[in-house]
Amino acid sequence: LGHPQTSEAEPSAGDSAASTRTGSAAPHPLAGLGRPPKATASGATPPRPRTAMDGTSPRVEAEALDAIGRNRPGELHKLIQLQPALLTSRLKTGQTLLTHAIEAGSLDSVRVVIETARLKEAEGSQRISLKSVVDMPDSEGRTPLAHAARLAKPQIAEMLLYADPGKSIPLADVNLIDHAGFTALNHAVRSRYDHASDAGQAVALAILRRPDAIPDLAGNNTARPMEGAIELGLREVVRAIVNHPNTDPNAPNAQGKPPLWQAIAQWESHPNIFGNALQWEKIVCDMMSNPRIAHTANEQGRPPLVQLCHCPYPEVLRKTLHAVLRASRANPNLDLNAADETRSTALHVLQRQAEQYQEYAPIAAMLGNEALPRELAQMRNAMSPLAQAFIPKLKQAERAAAAGRIEEFNRLAGDIMDEVEEANDNDEIQGGDYLLIMNQLGKTHRFAGMQSDQASSSSAPRPAPSPLDLRFAGMFSAANW
Repeated sequence: LGHPQTSEAEPSAGDSAASTRTGSAAPHPLAGLGRPPKATASGATPPRPRTAMDGTSPRVEAEALDAIGRNRPGELHKLIQLQPALLTSRLKTGQTLLTHAIEAGSLDSVRVVIETARLKEAEGSQRISLKSVVDMPDSEGRTPLAHAARLAKPQIAEMLLYADPGKSIPLADVNLIDHAGFTALNHAVRSRYDHASDAGQAVALAILRRPDAIPDLAGNNTARPMEGAIELGLREVVRAIVNHPNTDPNAPNAQGKPPLWQAIAQWESHPNIFGNALQWEKIVCDMMSNPRIAHTANEQGRPPLVQLCHCPYPEVLRKTLHAVLRASRANPNLDLNAADETRSTALHVLQRQAEQYQEYAPIAAMLGNEALPRELAQMRNAMSPLAQAFIPKLKQAERAAAAGRIEEFNRLAGDIMDEVEEANDNDEIQGGDYLLIMNQLGKTHRFAGMQSDQASSSSAPRPAPSPLDLRFAGMFSAANW
């Protein structure tokens, strides 16, 4: 590059002919980089060097790769000016010039390639455009953006994603699939396997900020980005995918599991006992509180909340359930009274657990405080106006049970049962209303008993059944508890 006239120059056939015509020595192939050709003494313009537009030059290609390897952007710029087709040609390595620069980790070289392509497009070149350079794949079908995602290079990814500093004009196509079936988003998620930092997650989030991204894309039976993000515990990526307008957040994987059940499976496999698996706990909470997520039952017929309550680790369940209940109060999809195929709700499961393990009693109490008021609100819409008069009394009994005032609850529950039975005998309320009220009262009675057990010492003998206990026992079977 520093010696425009050397004895080692090997002129092409066209250059030799020109030299013969002008009677002067042939110019070096790299002479005049970045400068317009000078006129000779006779006023004639010397012939231009052969470029890749006329035929590729292995020598210039090798020098361009060397300039990238040595991180010499000035030399790279001159070589591209000499041979512009380097921008849109595959190298002998199978890479493009841009993908090679990304693989080499040379940010300056990447910037030179992009800016030179931008200038060539502005000059009106019919063969070169900025987008064609940015989207040109290598021999494996990987675009420059896919390489930046695979190598977890967020700064390079941002340069490729937008054509302007304000990030208002999209540039790279984010939905192209390579020969292995992966999009750039999939590569960004999978980069976590090779890179312990959050750089790959940053690339994924940058791609997901593009409104034209299609996060569910995958080919060749490969896993969707959502599945990989859940498996790796990438909470922010999962949240961004779920909330992206082009995502189906309930689309099942190859095994038929929707994303929520994939997250629950990871939560069960990685219990946050020692505080090192918090990400799956948060992912489950995010999903269960998101209105876009459907709470469908699994292959065993269990709703998601019922499945959570089968957790064998009380402390893990307590933290997760507390977070889910707190975040989901405005989510209509979370039905605290949804039952499995055996008609067991989450509260039923916890009550049975509490009978064997005292650690589950406060968890059942926490869920009861949330579930019973919601059920009362739902009952109001299903009851006749006359039967709705019992709702305030049921609420009063429920508050007494939640506060552990067992004697007050027993008195209120007994009065309600007397009034309801009398109204039913006189045909003042319908049979369906009678069952709704008695079932709800029975659940509250069971809840009050758990509160009483929790308050008493575990070593103390159980008290004898009260008349109200015997009354309920004769009214309901064990399955209804």
